[in-house]
Amino acid sequence: MKMNKIMAGIMAVCVMGFGVPYVNAVAENNSVITASAEDETKYTEGTYELLTYKNYGDYIEISGCDKSATEVVIPSEIESVPITSIGSSAFYNCISLASINIPDNVTSIGDYAFSMCSSLTSIEIPNSVTSIEDNAFYICKSLTSVTIPDSVTSIGSHAFYGCSNLTSINIPDSVTSIGEGAFSDCSSLTSIEISDGLTSIGSAAFFNCKSLKSIEIPNSVTSIEENAFGECSSLISIKIPDSVTNIGGAAFWDTAWIGEKQKDNPLVVVNNILIDGRACKGDVVIPDGVTSIGDSAFYFCISLTSVTIPDSVTSIGYGAFGGCYDLTSIEISDSVTSIGGIAFECCGSLKSVTIPDSVTSIGERAFYNCSGLTEITILNPKCDIYDNNSTISNGRNNKTKEYYFDGTIYGYENFTAQAYAEKYGYKFVSLGKTPEKDTATGDMNGDNSVNVADAVFLQNYILGGQELSEEQYKNADLTGDGYVDSFDMVLLRKKIINK
Repeated sequence: MKMNKIMAGIMAVCVMGFGVPYVNAVAENNSVITASAEDETKYTEGTYELLTYKNYGDYIEISGCDKSATEVVIPSEIESVPITSIGSSAFYNCISLASINIPDNVTSIGDYAFSMCSSLTSIEIPNSVTSIEDNAFYICKSLTSVTIPDSVTSIGSHAFYGCSNLTSINIPDSVTSIGEGAFSDCSSLTSIEISDGLTSIGSAAFFNCKSLKSIEIPNSVTSIEENAFGECSSLISIKIPDSVTNIGGAAFWDTAWIGEKQKDNPLVVVNNILIDGRACKGDVVIPDGVTSIGDSAFYFCISLTSVTIPDSVTSIGYGAFGGCYDLTSIEISDSVTSIGGIAFECCGSLKSVTIPDSVTSIGERAFYNCSGLTEITILNPKCDIYDNNSTISNGRNNKTKEYYFDGTIYGYENFTAQAYAEKYGYKFVSLGKTPEKDTATGDMNGDNSVNVADAVFLQNYILGGQELSEEQYKNADLTGDGYVDSFDMVLLRKKIINK
């Protein structure tokens, strides 16, 4: 009888059609049996005192709880089947729950498991748990203490976000990663003890922990992501080991630690990484040895007038000098290979920029709305310029809402700077033939002539209606950037017109 009912449900779904993710049927004992169409996982649902659960046969997952419960004791097993998991949202918004006991055989605490349990004051996580998933204790605002056992290897994104009464946390050796925003807005957190084993601190992990005064980062950590300790306004002492090779933008923005360092020296450099300089004004010389100017490093330093970048720097990050309105000059060294998006946006006093041939890419809106910019020289003939008219611009038409650049772009003939300028109607002045041999001819159809037939051929390829041989692709790549696209069409048309 039981099998007949299950098969009847399955057959009914098959008759209705494909694409149904789950199949439900009712067993003789009135518990629901659910099967995934993909992996055929089956479980029965049941209740135990204040709890609801899913029984998968060899283990049980707690799936829900009576919202009015104030105290819950989770048993280690139900009908001889062990409880090993607290499922996603199992205790979500149980606002009256003040106390809970979790048995030793539970290995995982799912997403949002205790989220919004606003009366929960403390919790002891058993040694069997290996992961605390995303948002597990999200905005448990009464939580004052948590014990994280040595068995836990990861703390998920926003796991303890908004636990505003949590005062201290001990992160054991077993934890290798702290997720994005894991302890963000824990405004009462005064101390953190991080043991060796951790390798990365996620973005905004401790953002806005206003009471945090000191932190010692272990030698195992290699990366501190953006905003990790941003707006920790009481933070005055930080120990960063030599193992750290990446520090994200604004990682320590608006901390007392940054403020103390900036009293004597506006630049904060750790392990050859410039991590903050937003109090800077006047002339700034970045010290030798700095390898990267991080995202937003000098963002909105409106009184910054000039910057000297040393030969050790290889990248200028996203928004690094954005909003530096008084910046009149900048010398980009030959070591720099990339300029990030909005790196110099709204630098209204910047008049002339030379981008060295070492730079291979210019990001989106890198020189957006630089109202005083009259000329920009791009020395790498194959530099990848983000394809938008706002990437290099000094104004915007109020009627058409289109960006424009009424200055001059200088670059090598028949390469990316020229293609970019001509696509958007900007003035271009050639620096002459590229130092590299230009092997792209534009002869698409192999008739030893460059004419309208080649333009039609190329247009069909760009629109997806034409295949190119290896030789044809080489001849079509007039910009020399390794791609065949609308920039090459601009140059091919120019080549045909000027014949």
